[in-house]
Order: sequence, then C-alpha cells, then structure tokens
Amino acid sequence: MMFLKPLFFIAMLTLTLAFSNASAADIDLSDSKVYVQDEEWFLDLIAHYEFSDDVLEALKNGVPITIDISLQLMPDDAWFWQAREVQRNIRLEIRYFTLSELYQVRNLGSGAEVSFVSRSAALETLGQVLGIFIIKQSKLAAGRHYTLSVKAKLDIDVLPVPLRPAAWLSSDWRMSSGWVEWSIDG
Repeated sequence: MMFLKPLFFIAMLTLTLAFSNASAADIDLSDSKVYVQDEEWFLDLIAHYEFSDDVLEALKNGVPITIDISLQLMPDDAWFWQAREVQRNIRLEIRYFTLSELYQVRNLGSGAEVSFVSRSAALETLGQVLGIFIIKQSKLAAGRHYTLSVKAKLDIDVLPVPLRPAAWLSSDWRMSSGWVEWSIDG
C-alpha cells in the first residue's frame, strides 16, 4: 500500500503537465501565399510563431528550437496512399548563444544562417521563408486540379534528451499550424 502514494503523485503530476496550458503556443500560416512566376509555382511561407514561456526559456538557455515545415502536392482525385507530386520538408533552427548574446536562424537543409542581436528580429526571419520552389507548370497535367498542403510544427524529437519527456507531456511544446491548403490548377 505504501508504494501507491508515490505512484498516485506521479500520475497526478503527469496529468497536470499534460493538460496544463498556462501560456498558449501556436503557429499561424494564414499570411502565406502561392503564386506562379515564369511557368513555375512558388510558396512564400509567412509564419507567425507564438512560442510558450517554456519554449522561450529553453531558447534563452541555449537549447536549439527546430521547426519542421512539410509540403505536399497531390492531385485532388488521388487516393491518400498514392505518391505525391511533391513531398518535401524544410527544417529551420533558431538558437541563442549566451556568450555572444546573439540569436542565430539556420536553414538545416541549405546551411544558410543569419545572426541577430534581438530575439524579435530572429523570430521574424524564422517566420519568412520566401520563394520556395514547388513545381514547374509543365509537370502538372493540364486540366487536373491539385492541392498544396503545408504544415509547420515544432520538432520535439530533436530536443536534448533530458528535455524531451517534459516536452512530450506539456501542451506548451506541442506547436503546430495544422494543414493549410491551396488549390493549384494544371
């Protein structure tokens, strides 16, 4: 019977962490746009990140925060198991260097990086990925309708190992935009 008290305490703590939402965390992609230029489709991804206090504290303490952006282009009449015309991930990272007091935003795919003195400038740049090539118009079947789906999320699985359990249990770390869709005509 003695072991039930600690077990009950751990269960209650886990439930409290899992369902607490002290500060909202969200990603908004509603200002993003898709356009055609020179017979090629592009995406200007404009993301507004509202990081929770826990995420901002981790960032301030030098923990790199990774954002995973998923893009998928599928014909409207395709089944979910069929291959996508385009499927790509863009991974961005923001981190703070305490010694130099600089924030760095880095595209993990291309290696491009930019440093900032202020967190707000770094977050603004993290949220602007412009001119993402999607597909050439000639690769799309004429008269066929397609859907471009985009989702951005904070990648918990690349956090330092000691931080992952708390991040998995806390809603403050589960940030996602949900899927945002645009119609593209072939």
